[in-house]
Amino acid sequence: MIIKYKSNVVEDIRGFIKDNGIKSIWLDMDGVMLGSGDAITEIVNNIQGTNYKGSNIISSNFKEIWKQDPNGMDNNTIENLFRHEVFWAIVQWIDGCQEFIDEFRDIIKIVTKGTKENLFYKQIWLENQGFGDIPFIGMPFEVSKSIINMDGLFIDDSAKNLLESNAPYKIQFLEYDDHMNDKREWTKDWHGLKMYRW
Repeated sequence: MIIKYKSNVVEDIRGFIKDNGIKSIWLDMDGVMLGSGDAITEIVNNIQGTNYKGSNIISSNFKEIWKQDPNGMDNNTIENLFRHEVFWAIVQWIDGCQEFIDEFRDIIKIVTKGTKENLFYKQIWLENQGFGDIPFIGMPFEVSKSIINMDGLFIDDSAKNLLESNAPYKIQFLEYDDHMNDKREWTKDWHGLKMYRW
């Protein structure tokens, strides 16, 4: 691997791909392609009349923003939000990702986790965005992404997914460029390469 960076932050993903001769790119969706945290927060704010930001979330059960229950959302509530039509109506691309995927569409594969319904809606969303031709691998939460032989570059926000993958190149995408990434449950245990923007 060629690393020309003073830190572990990749500022130029296109240069990284070129420098390392990468011929295959594996992308996660939530928090990498999609601003899912912001969309969920907008829905929760509308329900509760609160004014949280997606960056306020540091727990997988959203307990920092979900005030209906001090223990956070249960799995059914989370699943309902991620498959709800409102979520898919308001979720936005992370800045620059749509252009990145269009540029590298011939070598990109999408690998994402979710419930059966969530994965169905993800595929429909991609088709509606003009990316229905990109290979899509949808997986249940309990299955490790390590079952996929990832040649090339893997970009995911989850430290667990990155640590388990056999990809020779791994970069953690961080949806929020703040001081909380070492505290967020899904990001905190990764100490390899990171990126904050496409």
